Amino acid sequence: FEKGSESFEAELCRDLVSDKHTQTQPDTTHITVLERSVQVGVHNGWHYISEPHVYKIDVVESDAKNQTASNKRLCVNKRVDVSGVVDSPLCTVVFTLLYTFTVTTEKKLQPTTKSEAPISTQQSHTESHTIRWASWEVCNSDKSSATLTLHGGRGVNPTSVLIYREVEGATPGKIHFNYLKRPAATEEDREVTKRSRDPSPVSRHVDEEPIIEEVITQQTVNQAPPLQHEMPYETELEPITPQYQTRRGRDPILLPTINSTAEYPIEVRHMEAGHRAADITELPYTPVHAPILATGAANSTAPKMSRAAYARLYSSGFKLILDRHGNAPMAVDPGDPKSFDVQLEDTDMLQCNEIVCQFLAYSQVQNLSEGVSESHNKTMYFTFQFYRYPQVTTERVMLGGNHGTDIDTSSAVPQILNRLNIDGTTVSDSPGLMYKYFVDPLYMKCGESRMFSRYLSTHTLHIDVWDGDSLLLIGSCAVDLKHLTRQGREAVQITHELDVVTTEYSEDSPALIGDLTHGGSVRHVGVRSILKGRVHLRLANIGYPLDTKSINAGSLPFKSSQTVVIERPGTGFLGGSLKSSTRTRIDWKGHKASRALHMAEADRELSKTITALHTNTVSEPTHREGDTERMEKIRRMHKLRESLGPDSVVSEDLKLKKQEKVQRLRELKMIEQYRGDNKKDDIVNMLQLSITTEHTVYPMFGTAEFFEFELHNPFNVQTLIRVEIHDVDLQVITDSNCWRYFKSVTETHTPMEEDMIAIDVNTKHPQFYLKAKERVHVPFKYQTFKTDNTAPPQGPSDLLHTTHVFRPGFMQATGAIVDSSLQSKIIKVYFKTTDNRPVAILSLNVEPQPPIIDQTFRFHHPEQSFLKKCIRLPPWQSVTSHTQKLTVRCSDVNVIAEAKGLVEGEPQDVFIKAATGGSPSQKKFYACIYTDTYLMKPIQCWQFYLHSLQRVDVNCVEGQTTWFSIILRGTQSSRLVRVFYSNISEMAVQPNESFMLIANTVHEVQVGVRPLNTGNKFMYINVVDIEYHQLIRSWLVCVNCRLPLISRAFEISLPVGGGKGSNKKLTYSNPYPHRKLYRFRTNRDDLVQFRELEAEIGANEVYSIGLRFAPSTSPGATEIMIFINDSTDKNEETYCVKAVYTYNAQ
Repeated sequence: FEKGSESFEAELCRDLVSDKHTQTQPDTTHITVLERSVQVGVHNGWHYISEPHVYKIDVVESDAKNQTASNKRLCVNKRVDVSGVVDSPLCTVVFTLLYTFTVTTEKKLQPTTKSEAPISTQQSHTESHTIRWASWEVCNSDKSSATLTLHGGRGVNPTSVLIYREVEGATPGKIHFNYLKRPAATEEDREVTKRSRDPSPVSRHVDEEPIIEEVITQQTVNQAPPLQHEMPYETELEPITPQYQTRRGRDPILLPTINSTAEYPIEVRHMEAGHRAADITELPYTPVHAPILATGAANSTAPKMSRAAYARLYSSGFKLILDRHGNAPMAVDPGDPKSFDVQLEDTDMLQCNEIVCQFLAYSQVQNLSEGVSESHNKTMYFTFQFYRYPQVTTERVMLGGNHGTDIDTSSAVPQILNRLNIDGTTVSDSPGLMYKYFVDPLYMKCGESRMFSRYLSTHTLHIDVWDGDSLLLIGSCAVDLKHLTRQGREAVQITHELDVVTTEYSEDSPALIGDLTHGGSVRHVGVRSILKGRVHLRLANIGYPLDTKSINAGSLPFKSSQTVVIERPGTGFLGGSLKSSTRTRIDWKGHKASRALHMAEADRELSKTITALHTNTVSEPTHREGDTERMEKIRRMHKLRESLGPDSVVSEDLKLKKQEKVQRLRELKMIEQYRGDNKKDDIVNMLQLSITTEHTVYPMFGTAEFFEFELHNPFNVQTLIRVEIHDVDLQVITDSNCWRYFKSVTETHTPMEEDMIAIDVNTKHPQFYLKAKERVHVPFKYQTFKTDNTAPPQGPSDLLHTTHVFRPGFMQATGAIVDSSLQSKIIKVYFKTTDNRPVAILSLNVEPQPPIIDQTFRFHHPEQSFLKKCIRLPPWQSVTSHTQKLTVRCSDVNVIAEAKGLVEGEPQDVFIKAATGGSPSQKKFYACIYTDTYLMKPIQCWQFYLHSLQRVDVNCVEGQTTWFSIILRGTQSSRLVRVFYSNISEMAVQPNESFMLIANTVHEVQVGVRPLNTGNKFMYINVVDIEYHQLIRSWLVCVNCRLPLISRAFEISLPVGGGKGSNKKLTYSNPYPHRKLYRFRTNRDDLVQFRELEAEIGANEVYSIGLRFAPSTSPGATEIMIFINDSTDKNEETYCVKAVYTYNAQ
């Protein structure tokens, strides 16, 4: 301080005493400084990034010679560690000077008598105040020391508290410190730091070196130089130095995968929140998990088919696609860039579209990156959803040649999709699966035809491919629909080869960010996408003209997109019966005609009553005592009357007519009584029809339907109107800004009043004031988030058809599951006065429409747990042109969906948290993503499928088989089942054939796991009823694989472009005193092959293991593990061979 610390503190105490005397009674108050401290924290302009640290300030003697004011100065005698500082002008380090005072108050109590002396009492307490603060921009500092000016008094400050005033004409003070910026730690430094860290939660000593953890590090790979000496064609590998054997990990593979599967760089990261104590401060959350949405089929490096394979494919006799003239549609190349012209699509004379989706064949892809090639699928089925039509689950199809010939397992030859009969034989009809969608504007809303054209130009169709036997997901593929826009042409067709990609989750060593003792840590989970095959798909769009006869007849009227509903009194009741179900029509001359109906037909309630009367009359008791004898007497009486002649028949007819007359009299009496009971209600309904206005809306899930109702005050006096609605989905818009936004979006040009509608405090109904004979527009919004979340059973469809046709109306679909939430309903809106008299009635007919699904997600998760996922959207500029907050709404109230707000230009993360049920149940729900404040129309609509599986955790060693058992419980009936598993090359089960699962019994299944890579991996097991193809039970096997102990390490230099490859050999000595059988395995069957897969080695005998390395066309290095196992597949020895491919190797 300019005047010294002692002078400053003395003046500070005097001001505090003066302030105490001003606020309270003038008692004697003494204030002294108890403690001084400085608070240091990193601030981002809004709040502290982490909890600031407080350091004690000591008073020391000054060593300056020219010190006139005081010989003391304030100093922090400890090193201050500041973490979380980023190089940004918004990030500053804030220093706050805090003082703690001891306040002593002396009070004098007056004596009760004059002879007594006054009594003095003292009370002491402590209080803290903020005295000064300063900020330091780290990004603008390039020296080793800094001097900052302290601030005080009025104004904005980081802590938002009152600060001690500044003295006029005097400097408020300065703070000086030296600092050191430490560079980012390397990977080795982090490893050493983690080993040396004290695991106990006690705080470190102040003199301990601070630990700096970097969030993102770059790993470098050092390639070993090739061997200098020449190596013959077949040589023995010599072990390298022991220093190499101490490595715990393996270098990343630089060598391009040879004949292996293409990998797609996709990452998904999970969140796991732990328990957090109440006294622990929550740190600011930084989203780091970034899964990428699939927007189309990715390009792969797998080989394409030959011309001979294409000739075989298209000569298989698929059903031809023809336009309305019987010609083949115009073929479009899917690789050509497609430009969409809205005007050309709107002026097309062929407004009706017939979308054809034809599945032709499937090509297997050998996956050699895992060691061995996977077994080929024999049957499969598909699931997909097009536009607003229901989701489709196809029937099972068999892979093979034409008409069920033998299957060709070559990856270069496509396998034809042949439909199956109920008995499992192939259908002799044309192969392939065909689905047709008729899109007719006569069955759409006004303007929906243009919306459908834009759907084709911008959306992607996602298809899930399933194994028809094991019911396991093979993979997913996606196809752009932009080439289906005809752009004025008669018909177009496109043939696609879609990559079927599966996603494998593998949890590598998690790098935790933040304090390990706190909950809410984030684990990195790696994801690898592998190409499993290709689906050959043909799409077509055939144009048809509109049916002019239907338009002229008016039997199929266009759906109205009217946003202003005008009140039409007197048009509701058209005469005839009081029942609303009476068919009344108006001819072209304006004459009304009503068709007379029986009352039982016009009234459902009366019909049920009469039916019950007939049932009670006819169904007499038949189990009374003596019923058998009575029925026998009646039978004999009938025989006697038949023997008497025709006169008896006439008497029988008279008896029947008499019974019918009695029955009619009963019905008329029942009808008369019913009419008397309901006459009052019918008259009231008839009178209400005269003031009822009908309006129809066609809402989709998550989309708000806006309209205004023009209300007229029929009275000559002003009145207060109350709006009564008994449906939560329909609401009156009371916010003026929301009303203005909906009017601007729908281009509704009607008068608007600010704060026109208020909410009644007692009834909670909207109400507004109307003048005499005044007309106003009342805004309404209908929006629902209710859907049928019932998930279809996992398995193929049982419906067998040559062509599946989806007719107009969206619900008349063959083989589709109809959503039960799409049922029509009528909502009554009453406009009543204060004396409860209705002024007008709005009858809103709601015709729900299916949503348009933009993306479908499938997740497999352990049963009875919570799924926590993060889905990343593209950067903000690609979503919308203006800055708005993302909002997520979900169809299931038990699912938590939210979006984390980030700065503009950064990707947006959507978080989903859902509870799973019991295995093998499924859960389906929808989520809508909004960018507008009032949630009018979603920019994305997602569909989620959550598969619940029973979790099994297994710890094993790489290259060694680990066996464990799972318990399978029988159902209520006996079933013929079989156990299927996902990873053919790394798993095995016993029994591996079909067996009878007896009802209500327990069966034990043995499972063997032999992973070929270290880390965590997920595998799946399904138990399927092979007769009805139903899923019985599912397991999620979480494998944690560790690296075995490497006994010897080798290095080999191989030439690039080696032709047929290189032969090498390793030696192994049997340490046992008896002969023993050994098996040889490797984790890279695509790079190395054994001369013999097993060998019996004698006691103390040395055996040479022959190896053949595959050639490579590019340089690189990789590590190959050689596993030497015993007869039970337990690992005996593990060799590590580092193969370096170079140009100068011999």
